Amino acid sequence: MSASRAITHHSEYYFDNGMYIFQVEDKLYKLFHPILANESPIFANLFALPPGQESVEGKVDEVLIVIDPELTAEVFDLFIELKFVCPCPTTNYSEKNLREFLKFIDKEGVLFPSFQTY
Repeated sequence: MSASRAITHHSEYYFDNGMYIFQVEDKLYKLFHPILANESPIFANLFALPPGQESVEGKVDEVLIVIDPELTAEVFDLFIELKFVCPCPTTNYSEKNLREFLKFIDKEGVLFPSFQTY
């Protein structure tokens, strides 16, 4: 029986003034809604609530949003770095992480609408 790891705030991507909290593996990310919604149709749909309805989902650590149970923190970090931080990631990623990243961004075919894998 393995001990479960404690869920912690991501050291770089948990912004105090972020708007939504996501869990990927044992990391919590608190990110900005407008950037996510403008850059990704998946996130735009996720945040689309009918007028007049308010939810605490994703706004407190106790009621967070789990994006994809198979997604690793390393792959989500790469997504954030490529989409929101800079044109070239600062971290070295393994070949396995890069393969999983390509699988993640191509999963629905809409996360990167102009991105195609060959």
